[in-house]
Amino acid sequence: MLLETINLTKTFGGLKALEEVSLSIEKVKVTSLIGPNGAGKTTFFNCVTGMIIPTMGTSYFQGNLISNLKSYIISRRGIARTFQHSRLFSEMTVLDNVMIGGYVHSLPTNKSFLRAICRGKPYRTQENALRKKALELLDFVGIFRRFDFPSRSLSYGDKRRLEIARALASSPTLLLLDEPAAGMNSKETEELMVLIGQIRSLGITPFLIEHNMKMVMGISDHVIVLDHGVKIAEGTPQAIQGNAKVIEAYLGKTTP
Repeated sequence: MLLETINLTKTFGGLKALEEVSLSIEKVKVTSLIGPNGAGKTTFFNCVTGMIIPTMGTSYFQGNLISNLKSYIISRRGIARTFQHSRLFSEMTVLDNVMIGGYVHSLPTNKSFLRAICRGKPYRTQENALRKKALELLDFVGIFRRFDFPSRSLSYGDKRRLEIARALASSPTLLLLDEPAAGMNSKETEELMVLIGQIRSLGITPFLIEHNMKMVMGISDHVIVLDHGVKIAEGTPQAIQGNAKVIEAYLGKTTP
């Protein structure tokens, strides 16, 4: 398994945001994590990526324990993510936003810090390589022509593409996408579905939180469902669609 969590639990005060969530993510399969608002989905992503420390439980990536590691170390291990709400540097160019994602593998070290100050040949070589890769990624996600625009000038859909490009710049094996289609129109959503398929074709495993059920059912190999921090179901999209617990979580209990 690429990613595995065992009894992952997160408590905020007296509230259990996650309760003993155990799941596995297979390589190069599209997995979607779904559930009603407040189900604990983003908290799960935050625990896996080191943004917050779980109260209990363990996470393994490629067989190695990653629980309690710093987020930048987890990123270097090969896990990248986007966020539910945009975290772009609005006044920086599109290209610079992507290049920042590439620095995760080169900083911080004493030597690289000194190279950055001196701007010597090794630094310039690294900078040129990052720039080349960033331009390739902008072409891959379809916004190459806007590379020198400030990121604030992009449309909403293109900002989401930029966030994906920046995450890909860290050369991940596993890409976590937190509601990538939120706020998109139907055309943008269809284009995003194609892009996620292209990402998978690169050998990168997409793992997404998403509320757009048409998208989830259209691209997922495996679907996992949380409700009030508890995993209530998992399986193929077809199996999930007909699962009584899932229907109840979204629609509530029906009275006879």
